[in-house]
Amino acid sequence: MKHTFWHHVITVLVLEAENFLWIFVSITLAVSGFVIFANTYYLFFKAAVGLPLILAGVFAFILKMNSLFIDLFDFKKIQHLCKFCHTS
Repeated sequence: MKHTFWHHVITVLVLEAENFLWIFVSITLAVSGFVIFANTYYLFFKAAVGLPLILAGVFAFILKMNSLFIDLFDFKKIQHLCKFCHTS
């Protein structure tokens, strides 16, 4: 099946909605890690729980921001991920 303009628009909208959801999750993860890190008195709990949550949230945010822009401008990737063109 030929990849049309409407396939492109729908695929971009679905990918961007997924990216925004993951950005929200990563911000929530980083903020919860910061709250644990800032409000805990035990150093082990700060290092074992708070810091990894902050790092995971920040790195997931960076990854999804990159993916947000790549999904807008990489036409070959969008054509490859189109659910309408590649149905089995």
